[in-house]
Amino acid sequence: MLNAVRGPVQSMLLDPVKKWKHKTIVPLEGGDGSSLGGTIATVTSATAACLLLSAAPAVLDLARGGANKGSAEALAWTLGTALGLKYVAARA
Repeated sequence: MLNAVRGPVQSMLLDPVKKWKHKTIVPLEGGDGSSLGGTIATVTSATAACLLLSAAPAVLDLARGGANKGSAEALAWTLGTALGLKYVAARA
């Protein structure tokens, strides 16, 4: 039942959006600026890298200051978000 619905939704709704051609003002690294999927993957990957880099001071603070539940939870959310974005970028 689910496959009967998923197939038409994928082919008629999701695939055209993913393959939509457009021109960006400044193509991002790794893409020619004409495919939405490539642009989204590049932006998502860059965002994940920024999140991972922004977590470095928090990791250093935890290493220096010892266990802190609030800081550890904030760091876990940041790194989890970054890894989720990396996963989405790899799938696009």
